[in-house]
Amino acid sequence: MGRFRQGFLSCKQKQKIESIRKGQNIRQTARTVLLDHAYTTSYSSSSYKQPDLSNFIHEEVVDENNVNITSDDSWRNGRRVVELGVLADHLAACKQCGLPLSLQNCLNITTCGLAAVLKVLCVNQSCRNINAIPTGKQHNRIWDVNTKLATASIHTGLGERQVNGFLSTLNIPPVSHRMFDERQKEIGTSLMQVSRYIEDPIVALIRHFEKVYIPECVISDKFKSMKELHKNLPSLKLLIDRKILSLGMARVIASSGLCLEHLKLAFSRNGSKGIKDLFTEKSGSGYESQNQKRS
Repeated sequence: MGRFRQGFLSCKQKQKIESIRKGQNIRQTARTVLLDHAYTTSYSSSSYKQPDLSNFIHEEVVDENNVNITSDDSWRNGRRVVELGVLADHLAACKQCGLPLSLQNCLNITTCGLAAVLKVLCVNQSCRNINAIPTGKQHNRIWDVNTKLATASIHTGLGERQVNGFLSTLNIPPVSHRMFDERQKEIGTSLMQVSRYIEDPIVALIRHFEKVYIPECVISDKFKSMKELHKNLPSLKLLIDRKILSLGMARVIASSGLCLEHLKLAFSRNGSKGIKDLFTEKSGSGYESQNQKRS
């Protein structure tokens, strides 16, 4: 093969160079391996477009122990209900090596109603442990925040659709029907158990005074008059507003078991004398109503 020289070439030298290149191309084509099928497209180069691989990511990433450590950014979307104290305590140290953890190394999230579990990777190259970080407290493997949600729904009278609509407006993941129903059953059972130990306020006060040796008859008379007062006083409000009765007198009348209907009945039977007789009947302890006298 001749040596190429720089500068002007004669026609004979140009022909010689072209023949050398042509022979090289022929020898290169002869050594090409025959392919089983064509790997190129049959479309023309003008109409064919190469696929966009700029956003390509691995479907699954595993470490040397074949543990899936594929990162998922879904935990960054939306809002979450988080107990900061619980989150801080679990991020303080890796369960294996003891080094602090960071939310920046979160791989994915598992949603459990309003609560969630974060999978956080330890950055220690000799550890690489995946830590499960809860976002709230639990009782008997049940999330407290889900039980609180059921309690709030019963207290406010909201159903599942209204609760999920409220959460969606706040951009918080909605809760499932199964979880919502189970937590309502749980809180319903608890309320039934608590209600067995709740006494009527009057009975509770009587029990309290019995412990300090006040006679039961005195207690029952006092609380009976209190019940009559709260029962009958609203009916006498019209007479109080019109300045016919003072509030003190109305309380005495109501405590004795009389209401506005009793006064109307006494007036219809005997006029003004009937009302006068009703208030002038005396007993050892003061005023006494006719229905008390009958009993």
